[in-house]
Amino acid sequence: MATAKQPMKRKRAGRPGQIGGSSSSFDQAIFDRICGSIAGGKSLREICKAAEMPARETFLRWVAKDEALALRYAEAQNLRAEHYFDEIIDIADKGVDPQKTRVQIDARKWVLARMNPKKYGEKLTQEVTGEGGGGAADSDRAFRRRPGRRSNSLTDGHLARTSAPRGTTWSAATRTPN
Repeated sequence: MATAKQPMKRKRAGRPGQIGGSSSSFDQAIFDRICGSIAGGKSLREICKAAEMPARETFLRWVAKDEALALRYAEAQNLRAEHYFDEIIDIADKGVDPQKTRVQIDARKWVLARMNPKKYGEKLTQEVTGEGGGGAADSDRAFRRRPGRRSNSLTDGHLARTSAPRGTTWSAATRTPN
């Protein structure tokens, strides 16, 4: 009779900051070390894997409870973004394999754009052009002058839709039928 193997769960016994454990109390020195590592480019997940560090959930709970800690953590995250930006230059200057270099740079650019989209995100511009490459206002004027078109408050500046029969054209100056 074969039994299915149950996946083993890793226990984090004895680690400082263990959830529900007595060692999850706040420690300023550990918090400062974590923020320093984040500013140096490491991820919170990577830092909290170390045996002497608290669990990620514990660290995030510390940050959620204290606004000053949240500001310090946010500052560390901004410094990590600057670290990644500097790494891009180093990778580009020292890269031997062009394909590997491009992948490393693109990965860091993608992460930077997610960390701080205003500063590192793609700058998108949108341009509206009318018929014949002119401005949109020129195209709008041509549309307004089209004969046989019904009057519309959105296009002609009227406050209400007119009740004139189809095909009636209007004088722009007097707003009366021609």
